[in-house]
Amino acid sequence: MREIKFRAWYKPFKDNDFGAGYKYGNNVISFHDMSPEQYELEQYTGLHNDDGAELYEGDILLDPDTGYVVGSVEYMEDGFWCGDDRIVDCIDCQVVGNIHDNPELLEADE
Repeated sequence: MREIKFRAWYKPFKDNDFGAGYKYGNNVISFHDMSPEQYELEQYTGLHNDDGAELYEGDILLDPDTGYVVGSVEYMEDGFWCGDDRIVDCIDCQVVGNIHDNPELLEADE
């Protein structure tokens, strides 16, 4: 059974020059910061990439054999998918960004 955890993208930081904001599980945040509409939750897949980093929804994956972006990780009814492939084993994948910081990576391969 996989470990259930999430990362949260703090939407008010979007499109600001000072960077992106992630708040992780055990950090204490104020009641004011807890407005659910200000966050986009991304679920942990239970997998790690070839560098040992945890793989989450919204991560953008690169196929190292072809050098092309495969797509972003999404959760559907029956599991995690990237492009047309169900993610079962992520040994060969490379996380090259995420949909918040690097949306241009997905546009480049369209």
